[in-house]
Amino acid sequence: MPEGHVVTFEMEADESPDLIPGDLLLSVRTKPHPTFSRRSNNVDLDMKLVVSLKEALLGFKRRVKHLDGTEFSVSATGVTQYGTVIKVRGKGMPRYGAPMQHGDLYVEVLFDMPNMLSEEQKKDLREHL
Repeated sequence: MPEGHVVTFEMEADESPDLIPGDLLLSVRTKPHPTFSRRSNNVDLDMKLVVSLKEALLGFKRRVKHLDGTEFSVSATGVTQYGTVIKVRGKGMPRYGAPMQHGDLYVEVLFDMPNMLSEEQKKDLREHL
């Protein structure tokens, strides 16, 4: 359900003698998640994936645990630029009113650069790059 959607439970509010029960209204509020965030269309998700510099240069394959507990793979071959976004079709939220249809997941790939290199690492890089 989209953020702010109101669910109405007709005649489910408090009862009083000689009065018809009113409607109970619930407004959907989304709790922030440490891994996933919703896009404004409420069905597509974003997440950040941090890989090593080696993985960014040579490729990677990672298993990701989804909100529903299932796991899926996110992978890239070869060099991946910082901030590259990988679209994973069908791994977003279910569409309201059509729960068999899902939005997409957009994975932003990030990596940490080392703060410093040893002389040996510098030598190896000079020889191999």
